[in-house]
Amino acid sequence: MRGTELCISHNPAATDLKRAAVTKGGRNRRSVSRAPQPAERAAVATISDVQGLLFRTLEELRNGVLDAELARAVGYIAGVATKVYEAVALERRVTKLEEGAMRCIGEIEKHSGP
Repeated sequence: MRGTELCISHNPAATDLKRAAVTKGGRNRRSVSRAPQPAERAAVATISDVQGLLFRTLEELRNGVLDAELARAVGYIAGVATKVYEAVALERRVTKLEEGAMRCIGEIEKHSGP
């Protein structure tokens, strides 16, 4: 603060000024788009959906529509979602292979006889 050695945070005469600055800062922080409105939310049911979400997030971040903190969270969650999709796909493949192997074993046992 001009005319004093103390900053706004430590100057007892500036409590009202500090409160106003903190309030204004809070309002400005909230003015940044936090998340799309429910009507704008896209389904994320496939890896392609995740890819689309990441591209939209990047564009919104570049255009100043989206807060960097939220974009970072979307990126993190998209990475987790991708790992889940990969795990589910692998589980399905293994299940099909196991079912096929069991059918083969059943056929072999059926034809080998006593």
